[in-house]
Amino acid sequence: MTIDEEQRAIVEEFEGLGDAFSQYTYLLELSARLPAMNDSEKESCVLVDGCQSQVRLAATANDDGTMRVRGDSDTLIVRGVLFLIVRLLDGRMPAEVASTPLSFFEKTDLKSAFSDERIAGFASICATIRTLSKTIADSQGDDRQ
Repeated sequence: MTIDEEQRAIVEEFEGLGDAFSQYTYLLELSARLPAMNDSEKESCVLVDGCQSQVRLAATANDDGTMRVRGDSDTLIVRGVLFLIVRLLDGRMPAEVASTPLSFFEKTDLKSAFSDERIAGFASICATIRTLSKTIADSQGDDRQ
């Protein structure tokens, strides 16, 4: 599936849950499924500016040209969102990640349950991932895009 197709699947998954409270609860459940980063991993991550909580992201190139995406946060609800982002982007080509906007969040009822600061934080996470993926794509040259 493409990133856009996977995003549509996530939106449908959330629509099936019902209201914003049920979707919020599901994000809390997903947070437990995001692998925790150890302290040494956190040191090599990018600390995302513009988030209320501490959000760390890492993106590295795999031998096959795809990206490995990792994330962590000190807030459970953000960890749930990061789980979805990792699910969407891990194992993708960096050029695809750089060129595909992440829109699943805005298409769920979650947007109404989040503060403006949390919504801005999501945008900051997306911008950071886009920058990391562009850096990897640029380092690989045109042969892997």
